Amino acid sequence: MTSVIRGSDNFDSGSIVYTVGDVGTYALLAASSYQARVAGTTVSGSDLQYANAYSSGSGNGNHNVSPSGTWRVMGNTGYYSGTSTYTSTQVYQTTVCVRIS
Repeated sequence: MTSVIRGSDNFDSGSIVYTVGDVGTYALLAASSYQARVAGTTVSGSDLQYANAYSSGSGNGNHNVSPSGTWRVMGNTGYYSGTSTYTSTQVYQTTVCVRIS
């Protein structure tokens, strides 16, 4: 099924308001434990941290705050050419996740 957005569609008239971390929202998150993540799997928010795209030297692009709830991983982390390459020195690998509960 294809969705079409027309110039006359009005998206401002809806009454649904989301805030950061609500069920159904997406976030850029980093794994906070030493294991690879596979797209489509679910992860507890306590195993994730809010992230950004910044990294410099020994620094990382994460924020030391974990989201609540359960999240579905939308991209692989810790994999290269289908093989897990995740090590304890690569703890902060980011991907987009969607909160499902």
